[in-house]
Amino acid sequence: MNSPNNQDWNEKIEELEQEIETKIHQSDFPKYQNSLKQWFRSLPPAGRIAVYIGGIVVGFSLLSTVLKVISSFLSIGILAIVIYVLYKLFLAENN
Repeated sequence: MNSPNNQDWNEKIEELEQEIETKIHQSDFPKYQNSLKQWFRSLPPAGRIAVYIGGIVVGFSLLSTVLKVISSFLSIGILAIVIYVLYKLFLAENN
């Protein structure tokens, strides 16, 4: 049932999978991660504490921003529903 066309597609897919795998393994992320770990380990204890506190502050700041955006979207949605209901009650009945 496998036609030559399907076999060509399967070969191309396998080649792409191998290419993706090699690109993932060639990523620079582990190198940066190791250098960051070495930098952090070289800090004095007070510096480590400062980095922890800074990370916590940045994390809570990002969390606060995300929650504010979600809250804004919910508020806009509720306002849109209220406006739609008022439109249906007062303006749609006249027609």
